[in-house]
Amino acid sequence: MGPAHQPVKARVIASANGANTAAAGLGYDPSTKRWVFARTAADVAIPQLYKASSKESPVNGAWSHLLATYDAPTGALRLYVNGRLQQETSAPIANAWKATGPLTVGRSFLAGAAGGYFGGSLDHLQIWQRVLRPEEVLELQAPRSSQGPVVTGDAAHWPLDTAVRGQDGIWRSRDTIRGAGFTIAGFQGSDQSKAFVSDAERGKVLELTGARRESVSLGHPVVDASASFSVAVMVKIADPTKPGVIIRQGSSTKDTWRLAYEPDGTTAKFTFARVNADTNTETVATSPIYDGDALDTWHLLVGTYHVDPRDPSNDRIELTMDLRSRDGSQASFAAPTRDGAVVVGKPGPTGTPFAGRLDDIRIYTGDLSPIKACQDYPGLEACGA
Repeated sequence: MGPAHQPVKARVIASANGANTAAAGLGYDPSTKRWVFARTAADVAIPQLYKASSKESPVNGAWSHLLATYDAPTGALRLYVNGRLQQETSAPIANAWKATGPLTVGRSFLAGAAGGYFGGSLDHLQIWQRVLRPEEVLELQAPRSSQGPVVTGDAAHWPLDTAVRGQDGIWRSRDTIRGAGFTIAGFQGSDQSKAFVSDAERGKVLELTGARRESVSLGHPVVDASASFSVAVMVKIADPTKPGVIIRQGSSTKDTWRLAYEPDGTTAKFTFARVNADTNTETVATSPIYDGDALDTWHLLVGTYHVDPRDPSNDRIELTMDLRSRDGSQASFAAPTRDGAVVVGKPGPTGTPFAGRLDDIRIYTGDLSPIKACQDYPGLEACGA
């Protein structure tokens, strides 16, 4: 669940209502800029509130997984964001009351009137008439299919096959998942769709020349980068001697995450880097390029940030090329920056513009499983092609 734009008033995701007010609700509190799970003391117009809040503000424009529990025998309220407990508080057991009215989604009920309308997107709402066990909370953060693999969520997919000029005069390249198209600008000529060229192997693809004027960007994040996520892209290098930032999320001063190509004399590598939230120290996972790997052909890069809800010291970043286990590495990382704009082919505080061809960029919530990767990127040797 995540807000589509910056909240300016109460935003309620769901509430269980009585005759005069809601007995309990999950939503966003604009006064504190936090996710909140709250209970009320009585079914009156202006009740006393008991609440558990998130430790940090939501990442604007990105999806977050929220889970709240109320334990009737103890009065304990717990709020989890992206699988991690944010706060545990309690409400007096004697003040608990049963909501006999309807369950409402996307708004609340206060002083006998509807209000607190949610401005954003909601998905996969579930309600249980019991307190979830700790292992169930972890399972909901990384759900598995009936066959066993972790279910990977599609957060964004840019085929990178064309750009269309909107009525506002802005050229955009489509996103097939949520409609968050990249803004395309700075390419030679007035027709920005010419940034997409025909490739003998993959059809229409995005071609970047390494010019700083070229811009492919999204003005907001796709995922909350404090939770598990994966980014995948098909890459074809134009000049193996030139480094370049392939795709990044971050600000002008800090990279939340970054995929890049880095030649070093006679060797070269792809890198997936993350910058610590409290410092400018980078943690980097690498995928070396061997003598037998031709850079003038297409390669699939997958960068992953894996969160262990049980133990943050086990959080790590990983990078693979063409899904081959020998072509990647992982590194411990547990101090993530969370937000920032998504930008293709252009550096932030470090690096140089990318020169080459890109195709089929995808961002996922959760770890990208091999099964899902082979479904989305068929034809790889690692997939049995």
